[in-house]
Amino acid sequence: MGETLDAQFAAAGFATKEQTRRIIDAFAAGADLLAPYRPGRFAGRALFFNAVADRDDPAHYADYWRAHVDGELVDVDVDIEHAAMGSAQGFGVIGPEVDRWLTALPAGHESLD
Repeated sequence: MGETLDAQFAAAGFATKEQTRRIIDAFAAGADLLAPYRPGRFAGRALFFNAVADRDDPAHYADYWRAHVDGELVDVDVDIEHAAMGSAQGFGVIGPEVDRWLTALPAGHESLD
């Protein structure tokens, strides 16, 4: 797994090899901490940004979260690898979509429900 992340992060210009190693270590520690966690239910509409460039079955990831959202889960496909979601290219898709949804909120409302 480390070699794959090294290559993805290097291609995206995201991190050095040492930074990638520390990120991998943090992921491993996070996985141990999250293993017993079971998310509750979110009462409302949610946006899900789905990195689709490196996934064979991108719908699987949205379907996982859909089970935890009472309202509509809007799946926004981002044609980028998951490791690059936090890059300028990823935020170039995510930012305008979040802005579009927030701009659509009626004054004084916190959600579109």
